[in-house]
Amino acid sequence: MNTSVIKSVRAIARHFMLKSCYIHIPKTGGTYLAQLETGGEPVIWPMKYLGHCVIVDSTKLSQGYGRMVGYLDKPQIEQTDLDSFFVVSTVRNPYSWLVSYAGHAGGWSEKYRDSRHYDYEIAQKGFDYLVRSIADRDSEIWPSRKFIHFAIFSLTGKLVVDWLNRTESLDGDLENLANRRMLTFRRQKKQRVGIKKDYRSFYNDALVDLVGQTWGRELELFGYNFDGEVANAGILGRTITSKQREGVTYNWASDICIVNGSVIGR
Repeated sequence: MNTSVIKSVRAIARHFMLKSCYIHIPKTGGTYLAQLETGGEPVIWPMKYLGHCVIVDSTKLSQGYGRMVGYLDKPQIEQTDLDSFFVVSTVRNPYSWLVSYAGHAGGWSEKYRDSRHYDYEIAQKGFDYLVRSIADRDSEIWPSRKFIHFAIFSLTGKLVVDWLNRTESLDGDLENLANRRMLTFRRQKKQRVGIKKDYRSFYNDALVDLVGQTWGRELELFGYNFDGEVANAGILGRTITSKQREGVTYNWASDICIVNGSVIGR
């Protein structure tokens, strides 16, 4: 058996030996996946739920990362602790994500309203004002003009995920993941459902341009535009290869995303 075949067999074996874990980026359907509101069986299992967390490497500098408002009480997980896991997360179109975040922070749903939220008062001034405020601030408060989906990278810049769902097609992506990983998938009742109004109705042309300029890296990386996901347009698809994990980095301090040696979105 030649060397390439042996390597392929070993890679496949390692793929199925790894346990699965989930990094939950707020407002991307992680509550639904884990059924956190009901305590019922997760949509996909077995899957270790890591929650809202940051991935650190205590042996290296964290590239200027400071504890942000919004993540002050979140766990820090050592990058090496993920070595035995197949790491899963979910991303969302920044245009849609910002509307969902505004509803969360501003308490648009009486059931989930929390006037103590750090962005509550800003959100009361309107969606346009909130988005402009977020786009104008740096790293002291999350979200900011820096990467919304920063948690899929370690704080030393390493891309740590093996699979990325899209919120817009979450059930289909989870079912696909389950089939590939020999996990169990079962659709459940949606949780923490926000407003059903089309997110695009919240935007004017100037705000569309501002979001595109500010979070253009994520739009390019995940293949989104104002109208949604563009088929096969993203740099990263669902399956993240080892080559992509080596070639895609995000430096928190400099706020630079590099893909195969080239800076994107700037």
